[in-house]
Amino acid sequence: MDEHGDEIAELASLMLSSKQNHGKPPLVKAMGESRGPGRKPNAEMNRRIAHVIASFEPDWRGRLSEVCEALDGQELPLPGSKKWKTQGCNTWTDVLDTDRQGLVKALEHRSRWVAGHPAK
Repeated sequence: MDEHGDEIAELASLMLSSKQNHGKPPLVKAMGESRGPGRKPNAEMNRRIAHVIASFEPDWRGRLSEVCEALDGQELPLPGSKKWKTQGCNTWTDVLDTDRQGLVKALEHRSRWVAGHPAK
């Protein structure tokens, strides 16, 4: 098959799978789309947070109070967490006082994200 024949065959296959899926259209990602559902990451903020965490390595988890003070000192905003807003958290230090486990998880997430998305 030529290039167009391959595209037609793929489209036909998708249409057939749509019929087998109770008439619902198939889930197809757009060209170049690589993200899943959810909010788009804030790359700049993630990098700034990771930079602060890195300054407290290797044991930043044992120095959470200092990490939070540094994040607050740089006036880095909290991520949009409904849980933290409901609990009245306005600063990183507030989060440390009310949700230590969630704070560690959020900071780890940002560190992992930065490690997997080097600056270009």
